[in-house]
Amino acid sequence: IVLQHFGISSSCWNPKVYYSSEYKVRKITDKKYIICHIGSGFEYKLWPFEYWSSLLNKILKSSKLYDIVIIGDESEKEICSSIIKNVSTIYEMRIKNMVGKSNFLESYSLVNSAQLFVGNDSVFSHVAASKKIPSIQIMNGANSKHRWGIEYFGSHAKVVVGLDGNHNC
Repeated sequence: IVLQHFGISSSCWNPKVYYSSEYKVRKITDKKYIICHIGSGFEYKLWPFEYWSSLLNKILKSSKLYDIVIIGDESEKEICSSIIKNVSTIYEMRIKNMVGKSNFLESYSLVNSAQLFVGNDSVFSHVAASKKIPSIQIMNGANSKHRWGIEYFGSHAKVVVGLDGNHNC
């Protein structure tokens, strides 16, 4: 909406992040992966850890082709541990926990190379959208689906909104 005010089409806006060629991103897995960003800048935007555990179990059970890479900052380590504890032990080796272990550029690069992004309404959901990474954006209804929905994220994204504003989606 802001870009349109200045006569700029949002469809031609594709932000780029540049960093030193000396910067090397660690290889996390040899498999294709789905990236899950469990965090958000605001606690009220967080999806409950039980939902994450259930989703990860379903993804890992349904396909052996993908690993799961979880990203988040240092403050999200405890919730990530709770999520992983509730994932079946037969899938442990397929979860790569990068929470608190990767900086912004590493996380950005991981999102950029993912086959699918799943995450709360956060900076990395916007990164995935800008890079046209197939995405599932989880919103609790605090922000408008119409403002931040398909028109913003594009047809490659699915925005899921809790009907009651409490992530019950």
